[in-house]
Amino acid sequence: MPFLAGLLLAIIVLALVLLPFFRKRQDQPASVVDTVNQIETRRDELYQEMRTLQQDFDIGNIAREDYESRIRALRLEAALTLREQRELEGEISRLDTALEKEISAYRSKNGSRGP
Repeated sequence: MPFLAGLLLAIIVLALVLLPFFRKRQDQPASVVDTVNQIETRRDELYQEMRTLQQDFDIGNIAREDYESRIRALRLEAALTLREQRELEGEISRLDTALEKEISAYRSKNGSRGP
């Protein structure tokens, strides 16, 4: 009987240890750097689309109404992308400032000046 209890306990412990390896991995949130890179890439793509649209209009491939409609939509999306980038950069700056204050307070408390 003690053998069965020990075996059962060993199986339970083994299951608990191995369970995380068999669970479906959840999507990890994007890092701030990845998000900044995605925003910059999208911004550059929008600017390229605007340049291409302007060239197509200049050589007569696109009617004025179509050009104005599409360029307006691209400018709006570019403005929203720039706002998102500016907000994210502001948040990064605030976090950086807060971190520097924490480091400074820690060093003052512990008498360390750092490297």
